[in-house]
Amino acid sequence: MKRKALWAAVPYTVPVMLGYLFLGAAFGVLTAENGFSVLWAFLMSTFIYAGSMQFAAISLIVVGPDRFLLFFPWLAF
Repeated sequence: MKRKALWAAVPYTVPVMLGYLFLGAAFGVLTAENGFSVLWAFLMSTFIYAGSMQFAAISLIVVGPDRFLLFFPWLAF
């Protein structure tokens, strides 16, 4: 019974899984291009569940913004 339910769910979960794989690969390329190791990409993907904030965080870490902007990021634009 459980195996049948699992196989019934596979067609619905594969597109979501493929989307996460492509986003994870893009994030890995971004971190590698900015000089971070694979460990940083893995740790950020594991502990930061904020969608696109992972991509923004790499830019913020590399540039090193003013501490004021870390607390009020909307003032940067």
